[in-house]
Amino acid sequence: AAPLLLFDINEKQRDVLRKKASGVSLVKRGERFRDLGAHVYEINPQTQADYVQLMASLKKEKLLPRDILHLWLLAREAANGSHTRDDADKALAAGVYSVYYLMRAYSLLKIEIPKRFIFIYSEEEDRPDPFAEAVSGYSSSLAYMYPDLLFSTVCLPGAAGNKHRLEDIIIQELGTSVDDHHTPNEIRYQGGDRYEKRV
Repeated sequence: AAPLLLFDINEKQRDVLRKKASGVSLVKRGERFRDLGAHVYEINPQTQADYVQLMASLKKEKLLPRDILHLWLLAREAANGSHTRDDADKALAAGVYSVYYLMRAYSLLKIEIPKRFIFIYSEEEDRPDPFAEAVSGYSSSLAYMYPDLLFSTVCLPGAAGNKHRLEDIIIQELGTSVDDHHTPNEIRYQGGDRYEKRV
């Protein structure tokens, strides 16, 4: 199976994915870059150099991913609608800044970009998440810079309306055929259904 890079805060989804595929590397948030062994890493989300070290390590281990699965915004501690500067900074670091620093690391190291990038987040009904929308907007720019990269955002309903298990959604999205002409840019799960939008 092709290597997969997972951004998450713990090992739960990593363990699920490892039952389905080999070569799963986990990236958690920390104070600085650390290789914790067993393909688990920590990085400071706001430090570009940590992303470069991460990708250099994956290259050395021959684990450069074909697919990237990013869950940091889904797991962020700040709730939607937070108004403090610190909460906003954390949400930006877990979202659009993280995507930017990661893709810039590819450019700095001149390594082959992944085929697919799946960014998963959640929001309450009628309460759009501005931090997720920032990622969606930035992904439009990525389409011009990296035309071979297929970037999709996946929106899940808040806990009250979520009828899907996260691991089931992850497996479904990773199992979806990668096609330049049919891969949706935006995916939304609502009321037990899956909706697609290509923009």
